[in-house]
Amino acid sequence: MIHVLVDISYLAYRALYTTGNLEHDDVPTGILFGIFHQLREICANFPIRSNRILIFRDSRTSFRKKSYPQYKQTRVDNRSDDLKVRIRAMRKQADLLCDEILPAIGFPIYYQEGLESDDTIAIDRKSVV
Repeated sequence: MIHVLVDISYLAYRALYTTGNLEHDDVPTGILFGIFHQLREICANFPIRSNRILIFRDSRTSFRKKSYPQYKQTRVDNRSDDLKVRIRAMRKQADLLCDEILPAIGFPIYYQEGLESDDTIAIDRKSVV
């Protein structure tokens, strides 16, 4: 059986630009919908067809930001005010998903303090598969 290693931050940013504006009763839901849609598509399509999903999340701190303060700074500096608001809303939905929703339905969230999820996937890939 194939294990699917997922960078939830990557999926959240993809959802921000595709379904990020969706809401229900004035409550933003686009990121939640977008991530679940992407997970379903990833797991249902050939050649993967797996229900073994390992979800990885970015740490709140990053060794890269500590050692190189300018890391991704041009991305932050070039954001419009509207995009900054949308990203804050995205992060709230992603936090809800990772802190409450996914663990409640049986998906543990993996992270390593000081690392981004793609770093953790690269390090832990051999030990979890």
